[in-house]
Amino acid sequence: INEQGKRVLHVGLALLALHWLPTIDCAYPEQYPTSLPTATTSLDSLDAAISYTGTIPTEVGRLTKVTKVDFSTFCNFEGTVPTELGALSQVNTYFSLASNFLTGSVPTQLGLAYGGLTGEEGFRLDSNSLSGLPTQLGYMSSAPALDVQFTNIEHLPTQLGRMTELTTIHARQC
Repeated sequence: INEQGKRVLHVGLALLALHWLPTIDCAYPEQYPTSLPTATTSLDSLDAAISYTGTIPTEVGRLTKVTKVDFSTFCNFEGTVPTELGALSQVNTYFSLASNFLTGSVPTQLGLAYGGLTGEEGFRLDSNSLSGLPTQLGYMSSAPALDVQFTNIEHLPTQLGRMTELTTIHARQC
């Protein structure tokens, strides 16, 4: 436990050597590490719903086979969204940065990278202090949902009209 009372565990080098490991689910802090893995080459799902401190590590962009990213609820990440998340071009089931303390504009790389996003919950940025969306989000034509509620985003790009599978936009209290 650190000075702020947050549980801080670290991934051991042995865990990072498991290059064949397909999933790391860090949803239960008493059982799983709180440092994000960045060296497992076969990782396809990253569920990090536990209390972290600091910014989203740019090294996460090296996890190029990841198809699901859930950095929501209890993560407590702060700062800006790293452009390196745009390197996760295989994300197709779910992407969430919801309920953190993220600021600034969403990088254009995210809209360009997640064109095949088809998961039911789609693309979630809600409950942050984010202030802008890139027009490139329109390239996520398969995404069924976009959640930007409870952010500082003042307008939605007209290019969202290209999202032909979009059935839900949550934009309350933007």
